[in-house]
Amino acid sequence: MGKDGKEQILRFSKPGDIIGYRSLLNQEAYQASATAIEDVYVCLILKETFLDMVDKNHSFSKNIINLLGDDLRSAEESIVGLSQKSVHERIAESLVLLINKYGYKKDGETINVKLSRSDIANLAATTQETAIRTLSKMEKEGYIMLNKKEILVPNFKKLMSGTTLFD
Repeated sequence: MGKDGKEQILRFSKPGDIIGYRSLLNQEAYQASATAIEDVYVCLILKETFLDMVDKNHSFSKNIINLLGDDLRSAEESIVGLSQKSVHERIAESLVLLINKYGYKKDGETINVKLSRSDIANLAATTQETAIRTLSKMEKEGYIMLNKKEILVPNFKKLMSGTTLFD
């Protein structure tokens, strides 16, 4: 939650992902919250157990360092995205992120997660109204098809052409 009370989505997690570990390593209070968008099973690891695993298990520690590196890269990309990319690019990249994280449903076109327009706006760091207008424009231009909370991507290459992911 930002200072102005606006929600900001920092990342999505999928089964097997670890959340909240950075705060444990820094020995600080967790500053964010997590909201499930579908049914989940949560495994709580006690702080002492986690830190003991970091101290005693080289492989585990290396994996945590890799996660921190991935988080840092994502944060850097977000900063660049907010300062240099258009809303269209940020929305397109958000959809690509969702495809990469959750994949498609069996039809091979529908992103396998349902998000509200508000969630998409928060992910792309824009207003809900701007997200709705941009998604509608992207639909008219053939990048996507909208069906309530479902988003179909009939041509992934065309969607990618609306991003700067490979520039």
